[in-house]
Amino acid sequence: MSSVSSFPNEIMQKILKDLFHYNTPYQPHYRDLFNCVLVNRQWCSLAIPILWTDPLRHMDVHSKPCDPIIITYLSTLNQVEKSKLNNMLGSITLFDDTIYNYPSFLKILNLNVFYMAISNFINSLDLKKRKEIFLRDHLFREMFNILTNQNANLKGLLITVDYPLCDLLPTLNHTKFGSLINPIKKMKFEIIENSQHILLFLAKNEYLELWQKTSHLSNQKGTIDNVISLLLNQYRLNGLKIGGFSKGIHQIISSLSNLKSTLSIIQFSHIDFSSCGSMNGLADCENLENLGFYCCENLTKVMWAPLLRTSMNTLEEVILYDTSADCIKEWSKRRHIKVLEDLI
Repeated sequence: MSSVSSFPNEIMQKILKDLFHYNTPYQPHYRDLFNCVLVNRQWCSLAIPILWTDPLRHMDVHSKPCDPIIITYLSTLNQVEKSKLNNMLGSITLFDDTIYNYPSFLKILNLNVFYMAISNFINSLDLKKRKEIFLRDHLFREMFNILTNQNANLKGLLITVDYPLCDLLPTLNHTKFGSLINPIKKMKFEIIENSQHILLFLAKNEYLELWQKTSHLSNQKGTIDNVISLLLNQYRLNGLKIGGFSKGIHQIISSLSNLKSTLSIIQFSHIDFSSCGSMNGLADCENLENLGFYCCENLTKVMWAPLLRTSMNTLEEVILYDTSADCIKEWSKRRHIKVLEDLI
């Protein structure tokens, strides 16, 4: 143990990160890292920032309260702000001080889980219903102030746009929320309802995932219009993944012409292309390096025709996972483009 503890912090940090993600990139080893916190001061100071990069990820907000995380974040407020909060919420127990600046460690934020955790925390205070709604929304905004004031540096954001987030997000401080999400390079955006308001807050991304949650969709045209508006507002988008948009996929692909100089990666997932016409927008993407189709259906030679007339000199590989598309394979082979099949 003494020899391991003598490793430089950079090496120890790499070891702990590898331990955290060992063989489980989607289910990190929180329990193992919790144990590392108890070893000594060095291990604790290195493990805590990793644990708090996405603190709500291992929490089931529906069955397990996230109150300790909310309390810890609120404890970073100054004494004046804590007094105001206690006057509003009643008697809540906050720490006088925190050993670490926990909000600064946050890297991944699921906005809906974050909102649900705050809502459950407010519900646990046994307040009157009207007061609950007001304080829930107030605390949601206050938590964003905490994240920005404590220099949180987000790398990824997941938003499932539904009520009440559609109504609540426009009330956030534009400057602070914008400064929080603008550095984000990877954003996953699940669209349920007409979500025009949220476009005001989306960062100018380098990588964007857009998913349509069809089981909840009530405004098909409004949703497609919002997706197109979102894409048109990007000016540095390098990678794009689109999932589930079977109806409206033709309009979305057509809008890619406006991103032709920046896009180098495009991936389609779980899309039925039967309603799609010619892929002119895709053919216009002059700097495309990677093109992927995952679990897609009904890709035809007619749709692919515009690409037959382009050289696609920059395209290096085409990925076809659980997707039957002989026209794409033939086209790729004639141009000596690598085709990867049945890869995740």
